[in-house]
Amino acid sequence: MNLLLISIDSLRLDYVSHTNASLQTPRFDELARQLHFFDRLFSPSSATRPVHASLFTGLYPFEHGILGQGSANMRSGLPHLFELLQNQGYACAGFSEARTIFEGLDFASWIGDLGPDPTSQVGRILQKNHPAPQCLFLHFWSTHTPYGAADDRAYGETARLLASGQHHIVRQRYTHAVENLFEKKIAPLLSKLELQRWCIFIFGDHG
Repeated sequence: MNLLLISIDSLRLDYVSHTNASLQTPRFDELARQLHFFDRLFSPSSATRPVHASLFTGLYPFEHGILGQGSANMRSGLPHLFELLQNQGYACAGFSEARTIFEGLDFASWIGDLGPDPTSQVGRILQKNHPAPQCLFLHFWSTHTPYGAADDRAYGETARLLASGQHHIVRQRYTHAVENLFEKKIAPLLSKLELQRWCIFIFGDHG
């Protein structure tokens, strides 16, 4: 069985069609009929780096040492998912729209840049006749950029909109980012797979 992990940065529970009927993602929804929806999963952190360090090690942030975005390096000697699966005969690869955010994490060297057309980029890998099972990790960042708090840590125009009370514009942009991701990036990729040969997890790292 092959393994596909799709991490969507800053995806909110109430911004998927299963919980929000206003989301327009018909192509993905049709494919998702074969998937199960879980809404009782809890993130170990509200920041990208510690969440993914936990995902790949199975440890809490205080155990692997990445307590926040500013934590530079993991504790040494910790096995991670790519390493463990490779030792079991898997062919492993990872790609991210924000690859540099993983720098300093022990599995960062396994993650390359994810381009604007993931279906073509990743499809070439998936179409190869691998004698071994595959593990593929994809990290999408496009749902993160238009979303932020109204303080100095937020992103440019988004911060100004939130500070001036124009929350509806930010929500519209976030909605568009989510719909675009599911319909134009994830759905085309899933449509290329023989789903019965893959164990697929699609998740948000934090809200």
